Order: sequence, then structure tokens, then C-alpha cells
Amino acid sequence: MSEKTWLQRAVDMFDNDRFKDGDLLSRDWISHALDIPPIRSVQDAERIQWMTLARVEAFKEYLLVERKVALRTARGQGYVVVPPSEQAEFAAREAMGLVQKGLRKGTKIMENTRLDALTDSQKRRHTDAELRLSGLSQMMRRQRRDVFKLFRPQELEKGHA
Repeated sequence: MSEKTWLQRAVDMFDNDRFKDGDLLSRDWISHALDIPPIRSVQDAERIQWMTLARVEAFKEYLLVERKVALRTARGQGYVVVPPSEQAEFAAREAMGLVQKGLRKGTKIMENTRLDALTDSQKRRHTDAELRLSGLSQMMRRQRRDVFKLFRPQELEKGHA
């Protein structure tokens, strides 16, 4: 089945099943709608896993961009249609998660550098970069608190009192 065919089929099924905000698209529904073949052998497994990932991402991207419908992963179950009233918080959590993951990875790389193999100049540059990354991490922690206050009105009111 060509990409347009499986994607159009999935979108048509989404429309026909009349999913609403908060509804779950089960893993079985996703597999059927995206025309994911069953894994029949060990040799098929990796190819089908990559196909599944690509098709799910393309479907989510289509719904988000063309329909303004975000899908959130429900571990082990499938995907939930994010209500518009929750989409800003979902977006902030997704963005912050990626930023935090990147900062953790960068910090780990910095902390595990073979400093003895660096010249004095390279060590100074490394230390400067490490300090800046640390500052960025601290700034992101403060910003994260501020962003998520927006989704807890009681905390916002305290701040304005």
C-alpha cells in the first residue's frame, strides 16, 4: 500500500470512527488503520518496527498540522486525542522533556571528557562551556516552574497577591 493510500485510509477511519477529545486510539486500532503487517519472523521485526514508527509519526503529524488534533502517547494502550484545553500544557511538557533530555545528555558528555588529553587552552574552553551549560540548565529549571504555573491557577493567584 502506498504512503498516500495508508495515510488517507487512517484519516478516513479516524473521521468515520468520530474520535472525540480524550478518546483512546488503541494499539490495535492504530495497527489496523495504518495497515501495519503482523510480525511473522525475527527478520520482519526490525523492518516492521521502523515502518510502524514512521507511519505513526506521519499520522500524528498530519492530524496535528491539518486538523489541529494532537495525539498523546498512552503507554501500552495507544494514543489519546488531546483536548484543545490541554494542548498548551501538553506542548510545554513535550518541549521541556526534550530540552531536559538534551541538557542531561550534554552534561553527561561534558562530565565524561578525558581532560588529561586536552591542552590548557582546550581545558579552559571546556570549563567555560561546562559553566554555560550549567547556567542554561539552571535557567531552564526556573523557566519550567514559571511555564507550569500557568496550568495551576491557584499558584498564579498566589503570585499576584
